[in-house]
Amino acid sequence: MSTGFEYWLVAGTSGSKSDDKLKFDLQSLADNKGNQICNVSSVNVPEFKVGTLDSLVTLSDELVKHDQTIDGIVRKLAFNLQNLLVDHPEKLGEALTFE
Repeated sequence: MSTGFEYWLVAGTSGSKSDDKLKFDLQSLADNKGNQICNVSSVNVPEFKVGTLDSLVTLSDELVKHDQTIDGIVRKLAFNLQNLLVDHPEKLGEALTFE
């Protein structure tokens, strides 16, 4: 069900202007021949520490590598257990189950 409202999120920096001056300028642009067609509000966004995104991307890449390594080790262990317990299928199920 549509309410007919539309929301826009516009990001920008104030540069050399004060935040109040930038807000006033944006509100002036939004006014249509004296009719206020929208409200302009500001949202303060904290600054990221330098390198935060880079370190997160690096950690994410390392996590994928570790996950693949662990997956390979577990598959190899399961294969070896299957070969060792080929004559005892009931023990194989028990050996491959962990809590």
